[in-house]
Amino acid sequence: CSTARDAGVACALGTHSALGSGLCAPCPEGFECAVASVPPVPCASGHYSLGSASNCTACPPGYECPVATLPPSPCAVGHYATGSALTVT
Repeated sequence: CSTARDAGVACALGTHSALGSGLCAPCPEGFECAVASVPPVPCASGHYSLGSASNCTACPPGYECPVATLPPSPCAVGHYATGSALTVT
C-alpha cells in the first residue's frame, strides 16, 4: 500500500516539494514556485522575488532590477527606466 508520503504533498503557493520528500520548502529568493511539484524556476530578466513567491514580480517603471534576489532600486536623478528594466537609461 502507498502512504501519504508516497502520494506527494499538497504545498501552499510559494513553496515547493521535491518528488517523494514529503516536505514543503519556501521558494528561494530569485525564483518562483507557481506549481509546488515542479522545481523552482528562476525569475526572468527584469523581474525579482524576495522568496516564498508563487510568481516573480516585474520591476516597476522608475526602478531597476539588476539582481533578481534584491528589491527594485529607484532610478538616479536624471535617469529613467521602463517597466521590467535591468538597468536605467
